[in-house]
Amino acid sequence: MNIDWFEFTEGDDTGGPSTVVHIKKRNAPNFAIDGNRGAQDFQSVYLWEANEANVNQQWIEIERGDGFYSYQKMNTEYCIDAGDGGARNQDVYLFPCDANNFNQHWQKVDVDGGAFQLVKRNNSFAINGGSNGQNAQNVNLWRSGSTSQNLQWIITPIENTAAKSIEGDIATNNVIIYPNPVDTTTVIEGSANSNIIVYDINGRLLMDKVIQSDNEKVDLTSLASGIYYAKIEDSQYTHVIKFVKE
Repeated sequence: MNIDWFEFTEGDDTGGPSTVVHIKKRNAPNFAIDGNRGAQDFQSVYLWEANEANVNQQWIEIERGDGFYSYQKMNTEYCIDAGDGGARNQDVYLFPCDANNFNQHWQKVDVDGGAFQLVKRNNSFAINGGSNGQNAQNVNLWRSGSTSQNLQWIITPIENTAAKSIEGDIATNNVIIYPNPVDTTTVIEGSANSNIIVYDINGRLLMDKVIQSDNEKVDLTSLASGIYYAKIEDSQYTHVIKFVKE
């Protein structure tokens, strides 16, 4: 069966349960909401060629209650924000996540066909992707009453569809991590000349290490007890594996 990675049933420290999602434009499904590289105040959010493996298009969907959600860019502490008030063509950008900032709260309004409008909590404006789609096309606000598919998004959880869960240890293709749960040291088999990136359930990057051998020992002593995700990247594949630190 598939590993349903990034399904944070425990929630994070600023909201309710969360999951990682990919947000594609309904009438241009080859393009998705992208937060650009890294994160800083007022960094642009735009469209880019859709790719679930692109971390800039991975959004932690955090439940805020009453049908509202925030969208936190993976591996950062920044969320999709539209600033105060609302107006046509008002910019959508990244800003530090704040559970009490209603400019970062978006209501998922079902508009049929599996698509949603994302309507700003404190007014009647929704996220708009503009006409058609192209790389770096601006994302802004438009009146939510519009029936245009430019305001409609296909929001899907991201899963590692190549992964397979087995009792105890976890394997994905030829990559194996054991033991799981881990005490101080884990072993990664079958992934020489790759990188392991470890982050917590809130998407915070904690480790980025080169894996040199097919039987690599990785010291995890510095991690507190809890649930973590290891992303193992080589020239051909990306494997995301959930593990528990005791």
